[in-house]
Amino acid sequence: MKKILLIIIFFSMKSFASNKDSIVYSTNITGQYLSGNINSSSLGFGGELSGYNKLHYWSILPTYRYVINNLSPSNTSVSKQNEFYSTQSYNYKTNRILKMLIFSEVEHSQVRKIDIRANVGYGAGWRTHKYGDISLSEVILPDYYRSLQIKGSHIQRNNTSIRSSTRFKFMYKINSLTFTSIEMFQPSLYTIDFNGNISNVNNINFRSINQFDFLIKGGLSFGLSIDFINQTYINYLDRTYNLNISPSDLSINFYLKYKGKF
Repeated sequence: MKKILLIIIFFSMKSFASNKDSIVYSTNITGQYLSGNINSSSLGFGGELSGYNKLHYWSILPTYRYVINNLSPSNTSVSKQNEFYSTQSYNYKTNRILKMLIFSEVEHSQVRKIDIRANVGYGAGWRTHKYGDISLSEVILPDYYRSLQIKGSHIQRNNTSIRSSTRFKFMYKINSLTFTSIEMFQPSLYTIDFNGNISNVNNINFRSINQFDFLIKGGLSFGLSIDFINQTYINYLDRTYNLNISPSDLSINFYLKYKGKF
């Protein structure tokens, strides 16, 4: 494993020396304020930083959402959402359609009681432009999970998993409209926890990220994002401790985005 990583680092450093990277960035920010019957404020952020040349491609894609409610008549501020999710990846092309890659995730969720979930893994992928931009990759990664303490109790179910991460990405462009879909299926192959009673069925992650992006002018675009996530470990916590937490979340958002290039 170490030898493979050293080979990738060597060739990537060589590609930096002979091929200057093109750097692309994008950012979108959304906000909302409600006053009257409902007092609420929300802030959302999304972005991307990526670089590429003939031999490799890397990207960082963070998203963040924060929602706070003011409870009447006490006027007490209570945060309802504090959600952060980011993916990082590095791809090295071995030939025209095959690539080796390093993939990582970092996640925090107040809604799903996740203090932190983080992983990093290594795998291979395949890519074609025959029916649009299509890529499929498979990564094996260690995944660390630390839960938030729930309802003031000592329910803090931490675990470490070895996951298989299958990622499918499809992008298709028609004139000014671009559709992008990313599907990730991450079953646990082996789970280590303090009690030893979490089955692999109770530790499966699925995430679907879909975007319709319409180019307005220059780097400015208007879009719709539809994001869905299901984590069966949350379902396991809910069934075991009756915490009233859903394993699934669906988010539909409209956004303005600006994309540029260094």
